[in-house]
Amino acid sequence: FHLVFAMFRFAVIFVGIADRVLAGSAVAADAADVAPLAGRFAARAMEVIDGARPW
Repeated sequence: FHLVFAMFRFAVIFVGIADRVLAGSAVAADAADVAPLAGRFAARAMEVIDGARPW
């Protein structure tokens, strides 16, 4: 449970960073690079929920 929760939490954080990039208020110049990680973390969390090994 805790691992999947953490993965979804990171996904939400990355979505927030991506939203700030779109709004033009991102702090880091390379903040847009983390946007694709949101989908990857969420997809991996779903795989773990479905029984995949976490690592």
